Parts: sequence; C-alpha cells; structure tokens
Amino acid sequence: MLVSIVGAAPYAYITNYSDNEVAVIDTATKLVAATVSGLHGPWGIAVTPNGKNVYVTNLASNNVSVINTKSNTVTAQVPVGNWPYGVAVTPDGQKVYVTNQYDAMGNISVINTTNNAVTNVLTNIFGVDSMLFGIAVTPNGKQVYAANYGGINTSVINPSTNTVATTVPVGNNSVAFGQFIG
Repeated sequence: MLVSIVGAAPYAYITNYSDNEVAVIDTATKLVAATVSGLHGPWGIAVTPNGKNVYVTNLASNNVSVINTKSNTVTAQVPVGNWPYGVAVTPDGQKVYVTNQYDAMGNISVINTTNNAVTNVLTNIFGVDSMLFGIAVTPNGKQVYAANYGGINTSVINPSTNTVATTVPVGNNSVAFGQFIG
C-alpha cells in the first residue's frame, strides 16, 4: 500500500494491491470519499504537480492507469514493461518515469503526460541483470534516481537526454527513496 497526497486538495490516494483498487481518503474527514476500481495489482503511485492526475502502476497487467482526480475515474491505461513498480512525475508535470521490475537489464519507461504515451524506454540501466524498484525525481527536475534491488548501485539519470549520468554505489538491494532535502 502506497500513499500519495494531491496538492492543495485534501485527499490521499492509497493503492490497495489485493483489492485491485485505489482508495481516496478525504484527509479533513478521515473517511474514504471514493474508490477507483478496475486496476490490476496497483502498487506505485504518483500525482502530477497540478493535482489533476494520479499515475498508478499495475503490477499484474504491465500498464499504468491514469486517474482523473476530479472524477476519480481511470481515463487511460498506458502499456509499459514487465511488472511496473515505481513511478515518479517530473516537477513540470510533463514526464512520468516508471521502473519495470522484471525487464532484464534495468528498464524504465518514460510517459509523456500530454498524450499518455510511452515516448522513450531506457534500457540496460545498470549493464547487468537488475530489478528496478523505486524511482524519484529531484525537486528541480534535473535528476532522476532509480534504485536497483538486484545490485549495489543507484542510477542517476539526466531527464533532458534520458541517459544515465552516473551510478552511485549504495549497498545491496536498494528499494525506495524518501524525500529530497535541500
């Protein structure tokens, strides 16, 4: 279960993997305001900076659902790689990065939010078999970090070129990111 809060709106979006849905909690009343169904193993979740859309990875169907926050309905399904896990939106809201956990050699799909289509697939991120888990974009949008559970490195990606700028050894089986500070 992962949580994402929508901008100024008092709602939290929570993926419920076993129920194949996303719960929408009104943070003022602390009650479920809506549920979004029709998902298939929802896991990772990210909200666009303007709060209009929520992107949810579906582990069981190899796609990403786009939820409109005004209607709380799925408005698009974007096919990506095998077992999409982590998801992050750039601060300008133009790109969504998705780690595909079971695509060999480290695969990341890049989704254009204007048309909800995959515009790029970053392959062979680590040069070895890997299982990409978490992904995050720095607040200034100049770097994307991808965690490699299958190895000891985290990749730093340049989103302007969608290439790996460097790798950072962090220890075995890195999984997720917290917030960037500073």
